[in-house]
Amino acid sequence: MAVIDVHIHMLSERWISLLSQHGGRYTMEWVPGGQRAWPDRIRWLASLPWQHPSLALGELTRSVACGAVGVMVLGNIAGRPPGDPAFDPVWSEIDRRGLPVLLHPTAPAGVEQLDLSADNLVASIGFPMDTTLAVARMVMDGFFDRFPEVKLIASHGGAPPYLAGRMDSGIAASRRAASASSGRPATTSATSGTTPWSTSAPRSTCA
Repeated sequence: MAVIDVHIHMLSERWISLLSQHGGRYTMEWVPGGQRAWPDRIRWLASLPWQHPSLALGELTRSVACGAVGVMVLGNIAGRPPGDPAFDPVWSEIDRRGLPVLLHPTAPAGVEQLDLSADNLVASIGFPMDTTLAVARMVMDGFFDRFPEVKLIASHGGAPPYLAGRMDSGIAASRRAASASSGRPATTSATSGTTPWSTSAPRSTCA
């Protein structure tokens, strides 16, 4: 019989964004209590109001003080990639603390135009696409060079490990990517020791 040794809880900021600042905090208050009650079985990740970086920094500090062991971020934040410079202050603090970050996909931009709601393609195809675009942009714009201590876990699949060769060609052809990255190939940027990949497949590497 399979047993879960440790449960890591998180609340997607997709829902946090629907709440007021007080509402979001109230929702998460019970989680540290669970960790204190069962310290060997429960851990939790901070859900931040990423749309408001200054508030996100305050919530990050509060959450870590309450026992959060990492952070969650969506593959796009109200349509903006998580590596957008607007979020750099939050990433700088995460990098300074060396926290792991779970990147969880959400509905990608263009759902209506691509009619992804038909046949439930948002979850089956849209989610892996959201992860792929988020991490590919991070590789292209030098995110992992700017924040080398960020430990990123990309969930629900995504294709960059399988498209690394094509991404390298893209870096070579893109002035912006070439100037932003360190020159390391995409395979190294996306799968180094501090940026492991996690997918839904049982045989995949999970961190």
